[in-house]
Amino acid sequence: MLNSEDEKNYREYFRTTLYQLAKDQTILSDKEKFKIIVHFLDIIYKDGDFRHYYSDIYSIITSIDKDPSKGNLEILSQNISYIKDHLDDKLCENTKNSIRKLYDHANLDIARINYIKALQDRNLSREQEIISLQNKLNTKHEELSGSFEKMENDIKDLYANILTLMGIFVAVFAFIAVNSNITFELTQSNQADIFWGIVEINVFVAICIIVLLFTLKLFIIKPLKKGRRCF
Repeated sequence: MLNSEDEKNYREYFRTTLYQLAKDQTILSDKEKFKIIVHFLDIIYKDGDFRHYYSDIYSIITSIDKDPSKGNLEILSQNISYIKDHLDDKLCENTKNSIRKLYDHANLDIARINYIKALQDRNLSREQEIISLQNKLNTKHEELSGSFEKMENDIKDLYANILTLMGIFVAVFAFIAVNSNITFELTQSNQADIFWGIVEINVFVAICIIVLLFTLKLFIIKPLKKGRRCF
C-alpha cells in the first residue's frame, strides 16, 4: 500500500512522463528511451497500488491544449498508442492493464477536447456568417433609407413648386381681373380720375401679390423644404 508521500512522487513522475511524451514525436523511436519510459511505467504500475488520476490526465491535456509550448495532443496520443501496441510480454498484467487504461483515458479526454474545439469553430463560423449577413442587411437598410429620404424630399420640393405656381397664377388672375374691371369703368367715367384709380389699385394689388407670395414662401414652402409640417 502506497503512503501519501510515495503516491505524491508517483503522480509527479507520471505527469512528467506525459509531458515528455507530448513534446517529442520521435522519442520512442530510440529503443533505449522507449525502454526507460516503459520501465518507469512498470515501476509505478506493477504492484497495482498506484492508479493514475483522471484529474491529472485532464489537467495535463488541457494545459497542453492551451499552451503549445508544452507539447502536442496528437503526439501524446500517438506515443501512448505506440507504447500500448509494443508492450513486452514479460511485463506484469498490472502494468499492461494500467497502460491500456491510460491510453483509453487520455484519448477519451483528447477526443472530448477536440470535439469541443470543433463545436466552437463551427459556432464561430456561424456567428461570423450571421454578422456578415447582418452587416449586409444594415447596408441595404441604409441604402433604402437614403432612397426613401431622397424621394420624400423630391415630393416636398415638387409640392412646394406647385404651390408657388398656383400662387403666381392666382396673383396674375387677380391682377388681370382688377385691371379688366377698371378698364371697363374707364369707358364710362372721368378718365383722369379713373387713371389715378388704376394706379392706386394696381399698387395695392401688387403689394397684396407680394405679401401673398412672401407668406406662401415663408409659412408653406420653406417649412416643406426643411422637412417640417406647417399647421
